[in-house]
Amino acid sequence: MQSVNWPSTDNYFRFYGLLPSFDLDTAELRRLFLEKSRAFHPDYFEDDHALQGKAIEVTAYNNKAFKALNSPTERLKYLIQINSSEAEGPQKLPQDFLMEMLELNEQIDEFSFAENNSTLKAAIELELNAGLENLMTHLIALVKEENWTEAKSELLKLNYLERLSARLVAPL
Repeated sequence: MQSVNWPSTDNYFRFYGLLPSFDLDTAELRRLFLEKSRAFHPDYFEDDHALQGKAIEVTAYNNKAFKALNSPTERLKYLIQINSSEAEGPQKLPQDFLMEMLELNEQIDEFSFAENNSTLKAAIELELNAGLENLMTHLIALVKEENWTEAKSELLKLNYLERLSARLVAPL
């Protein structure tokens, strides 16, 4: 039976030996991903089913970690997740934000029932994209300041805007 030094699979950054940070060298991340892919490919462990099973787990984790850390938005979400305390309690969206989202929802409903109203769709997309861009800029600043409580709260807004964007692309 061969001895394998399995990497930690409790934190994406630790898995790659990287410091947790929003600013990552994506070329280095890709290099580390490929290195792990080669080192722990399940085919190398085909003679031992237990080791092959572990290699499959590590490979799946490698894919999941790379996908999360390679995307700026997903990396941001992951940093907030690993640094936010569950003890903070449930977060609530501010009333003014919810009112804005209600209006956007109504516009998306209107677009869904209109016959290819490209002008309305363009206006909604413009508003959503501006909101997403502003929110991402604010979230990046909060993460760099390590203001995890406010970042977690702002992440709720980002998730809401992403859902609205997806709804606009594929209306009901």
